[in-house]
Formats: sequence, C-alpha cells, structure tokens
Amino acid sequence: MEEEILKLLEKHSYEEKELKEILKNDVNEEIKHLLSCGKILLQKNKLILPKKINAFKAKIISVKDFFAFAKTENDEDCYISKDDLHGALLDDEVFLKKVNGRSKLSYEVISIIKRNKLNVVGEVKNIKGLLILDVKGISIKNHDFIIKNSTVEILPHQIVLAHIIKWQENFTFVEVFEVLGYKNDPGIDILKIVYEHDADVKFSEQTLEEVKHLPLEVQEEDLKNRTSFLDHVIVTIDGEDAKDFDDAVEVKKDAKGYHVGVHIADVSFYVKEGTFLDKDARNRSTSIYCVNKVIPMLPIELSNGICSLNPHVLRLVQSVLFDMDLNGNIVSYSLHKGYIRSSARLTYSYVNQVLKEHKIDNLLPKEVNEMLPILNEVATLIRKRREKEGCLELSSTELVFEINKEQEIENVYKRKQDVGEKLIEDLMIQANELVAKKAQELAMPFIYRIHEYPKIKRMQEFIHLSKVLNYPCDFDAFNINPKILQKHIKQVKEDKNKEILSYYLLRALAKARYSNTNKGHFGLALQNYTHFTSPIRRYPDLIVHRILDSYVFNIQEKYNKKELDKELLYLSELTSSKERNAQNIEREVDDLYAAKYMSQFIGQTFIAKVVSLNASQIYVELENGIEGMIPCDFLNERFYYDENNYTLVFHNHIVKLGDEIKVLLEATHIDEGQIIFSLPLIKKSHTIKKESKKSGRKNKKYKHK
Repeated sequence: MEEEILKLLEKHSYEEKELKEILKNDVNEEIKHLLSCGKILLQKNKLILPKKINAFKAKIISVKDFFAFAKTENDEDCYISKDDLHGALLDDEVFLKKVNGRSKLSYEVISIIKRNKLNVVGEVKNIKGLLILDVKGISIKNHDFIIKNSTVEILPHQIVLAHIIKWQENFTFVEVFEVLGYKNDPGIDILKIVYEHDADVKFSEQTLEEVKHLPLEVQEEDLKNRTSFLDHVIVTIDGEDAKDFDDAVEVKKDAKGYHVGVHIADVSFYVKEGTFLDKDARNRSTSIYCVNKVIPMLPIELSNGICSLNPHVLRLVQSVLFDMDLNGNIVSYSLHKGYIRSSARLTYSYVNQVLKEHKIDNLLPKEVNEMLPILNEVATLIRKRREKEGCLELSSTELVFEINKEQEIENVYKRKQDVGEKLIEDLMIQANELVAKKAQELAMPFIYRIHEYPKIKRMQEFIHLSKVLNYPCDFDAFNINPKILQKHIKQVKEDKNKEILSYYLLRALAKARYSNTNKGHFGLALQNYTHFTSPIRRYPDLIVHRILDSYVFNIQEKYNKKELDKELLYLSELTSSKERNAQNIEREVDDLYAAKYMSQFIGQTFIAKVVSLNASQIYVELENGIEGMIPCDFLNERFYYDENNYTLVFHNHIVKLGDEIKVLLEATHIDEGQIIFSLPLIKKSHTIKKESKKSGRKNKKYKHK
C-alpha cells in the first residue's frame, strides 16, 4: 500500500481523503508511517514528495536567540533565521527548503518530521502570574515554555524536569514531573547541563537490585580456565583522584628485548548481555567527567569495586601479552583470560618523580620501582615507531579546576601530559592495535575505532592558513597522508605558530568514531585500531571484550555473524553519538566553571593569545588555558576583516592570528559559560552585549586511550 501511495504522489499531490477514495482503502496508518520516516510531507493539507518542491532532510543542531543551524544528511550546515524556524526545536528532524531572494544563503523549515526533544530542564519563573519554564539553548528568543501541569509541587527559582505535552509555533506546553533543586544549590548547575543533554544520572531500580547480587570478591570457581598472573609484578598507574582502575601493566627485560603485559578489567564477566545493568550501561555508553563530579557508566559497586584493579586484591582480567625487540618491533603477541593481584597503585605524579628526578618511595616493593624505567623504555620505543610511521601528535587545551571543600574554584590551569601519562597512553594504544589486528586475522565481526581521511575543504583551509603564517605546504588537499602532515608540523619553529597550526590541523581532521567497518585510524597512522582498554568507562570496550569471549577465548557460544554485524552497526552509531554528547556536556561544564572563576577578575587586564577570529569576534586564550571572546560590535572604532590573511585591521593597529595582546575582562555570563573581553587600546561603547553565539573555538580533547 505504501508503494502505491508513493507511485500516486510521483504524479500529483493529494489530500488524505483523496488517496482513500482512489485506493478504496483506509490509508491512515501507511501515511503516518511515511510521514514519520520522511518519505512524504504534508503542506497546505496536501501530501507531497519532498523532491517535488526541492525539500531535503536535516536535523536542527544549534539554536540561538535569533537564528539556528541544521545539518543535512550530507553533513552540510544550513542557516535558518528565527522567522523561518516555525517552532522547530533543537534536535528536531525537519524538511528544509532554500529561501529565495535573500543576500545570505538561508533555509526555511517547511515540515517537522520528528520531535526528538521530549523532556526539558529549566528554571521555574512567575511572569505576571503565569508559570514559565526558562529553558536555555533549544529554542529561539521569545519562544515560551508554559507550565500547564505539574505532578509535583513547584516554586519559582527551582530547577525542574518537564515533559513536553504540546508543541506550537510560538510556545510549548510542558508538564513538570521532578524538582532537581533551587538555582543556587551546590552542584545544581552541573546537573542542569547534564539533564539538558538528556544524559542519565540515576540508575534504574532494576539495575540497583541486580548489583546487590554481585559478589564483593572474586570467587574460587571464577578462576577456572584462566591464566594466573599472580607471580607477576603488575601495577596500575592513574591520576591522583582516580577511583576506578581498569588497566594495569608489567614488563620484564632480557637480552633479546621486552616481555610486556597489559591487563584490563574483565567487566564482561560481571555485566551480562540482556541484564538491566547492561541496558543502563549501553544507554549511557560512557562515563562523563564534569570538573569534580563523575557520572559513571557503571554503578560504583562495579566501577570502584569488583571490576576495579585495586591493589593487593584478586581481580579478573583480559590481557594482551607481547614481546618486543630492542628496536621496538613487535615480535609476537597473545590474548588471555586471566587473573592478577596488583602489586601497587601508582600515580602519574609519582611515576614522573621517579623517571625525571630519580626519587623513589622505599616503602614500595623494590621490583616495582625497578620496573618503571623499563616500562618507560618500552613506551619510548613504541612512540618512536609510531612517529616513524607518521602518527600525528596533536594535543589541545584541557582545563584542570582545583575545587576546595566549600566547592569554590581556587585555581585553573592547563593539564600537562608528562612522561607518566605518555607511558600509559603508549601502552594502551599498542594493546588496542593488537586486539584490532587479531580481529582482522580472524575476520570476525568487530567494532573498530576509526579516524577517516580529512575533508578536502577543511584541508584546503589549513593549507591556506599555513601559507599565511609563512609555512607554505608542498602538498595539496587531494594528496596527503599522516606522515606528510607530521613532517609539515615538525618544520614549524615558532611555538605560537606551531600551536595555531596544530589546532587548525586538528580542526581539519575528521572526528574519530566507532564503526563495524575497519577504515583505519588516520591520526594514529594505524591500519587496525579499536578501544579495548577501558571497559569500566566505555561501552565499546565492553563490546570488544564480549566478542573476544566468543571468537577468541571460546567461553560462550559464537554469535551469528550476520546478526552480530547488524547489531554492531547500530551500536557503533549509538556509542559514537553518546560520546559526542558526553564531550559536549564536559565542555559546557568547563565553560561554566571558567566563567565562574573569571568573574572575580572583572576590570582586570591580562595578556592573551589570539587563537581564532572572524568579522564578529576575536577569540583569545589566557596563559591558564581559559578562553574568551572580544565581540567587535561593541567597539566604536571601525575595522576591516581581512579573511584571506586572518587579520582585523583597525585605524591604529592590526590584530592577527597568533598575536599576544592585552585584554580587559569586561563581563562574565555564567549561565551561558561566556567570558567577554575588550581591547583596552580601543574605546568601547557603553553597553556590553551578551553574545547569543558561543565561542567558535572549544577546548577539544584528543584522547586515544
């Protein structure tokens, strides 16, 4: 019946009742399905094929006060003015059509295919006797969320969760079902951001009940058919504040080379498929790290307890053992189900102290301290081999907030990756690569961590910028590989230019994601790569462990390959989406806390580096890593933006990319996570506007572990 409807609509548009008469059948359900999947649309009471009116599908990805952006299925961004949004909200799937007769390329929402935002979070406000929910970031200005019903008692200034019960073009009706707290309650700001992104904070009652029945200690029967590593010296190395330890390492050296072990918590033994615990873990897909708060993928009883490789206790693991020669080449490797007892819980700061200052803690076992320099030798050889193969060492700013007992921010600084952090990262990358290599050898259905070839347009922009900074490229956007890009970045001598080019190259590259098809990892210059080493905090790693259980360790019935591959396609898309959502939450929380911290310095001047600029704003970074913007529209002085040379030209001076300039902190908008600076040398107007658009440059995290 659906095919018949589509054939009819190829020739003409029809009202639903007309189709009923032609087909002599009730077609209500078929039409509903075709509308919901975007195969047809309704316009002026007529059903029509999208192609007939040049309409195309898109998803609303960003909504500001007076405009929005949607992304098409071809990954193109589309600008939509407030008058053309027609009630669409953030995350809605829509049909767009180009608006003709405008100087700026613009699009109009002509139909909403699917409403994806079902719940909202906001502050209760009483506006002239009407209860309004102040919801940020999902609708244009003056689109009201009117509280029509409430299943709980609510008061103004409370932060609440509400369910959308009716959509209109200029307003939306909601029903409040949970009170999170008052606006100024400690931690409510983070909680609000988490709920705004539809991330789960609470585990289901069924999951908590299942957790009660999990063992607190490893049982004797759990050790059957496993390799014992109890006579090995094995350590965990993590940050000072870490509580979940999902990886442990060891090494021995002889005349031929190194014998290395990477042991990973065997989470799949405790988190069984089909359980409520597994469903919650899958829905979360990742732990979220927000300043001083962690929203874990697994309940604390597992993440900090039975699954965590705590020192001096028996724990189950999946292990990668590999032999490496003195030149850093992998000679052989093997995978094992085993059990360990970690000899020590070490921190990055202690490992750095041992390797850089040769200061050791004599209370630790002698063999632990003696192993650390050998582990560093292994990591250094792995890194050198990766660099030789073309691995791109690109990093970006990650902020660290020091919070006291009163939940006040005492200090902010850039996280530094030192020798200890690099040591663990190198070993984890090696283990991940070997597991992916095993998947390829066995041709089994698998979930890979892929990083695709960069988009041509982005690379052309990078090549142009490099030329502007006097580092012309001897390659074009159609003929690149990691080694070529690595060589180019290495030749840049000036630190400020190196940082700028590294940042813009990172922005030009594709985003790493999960896939059931192996497309290699461009940034790491690896043909085979996966995520295996963090199953406590990443669901894809847990999936990998289960596949190994089936195809390598043969401890469970093998999956049906065809069905598993189909499932992995879905899980790859799900976990990639959840990862991006978690990153957005973490960035917004960082922006919020950065604005909170800087609010005490309003009126003070700082030296900042220009990291990005356009015709509207200059984006700057302070020495401590905090970023802010200088909006050009509240400066009285005329200026010219030279797009080709990334330069703003004022009457008396020039601001260009990479410059160090003096800035004055004018304002902070904490709720929006905005920090507004001005140029003291340029007279400003009397009004400091709150920007409707957030900074174009974010603290991107580029982690392989």
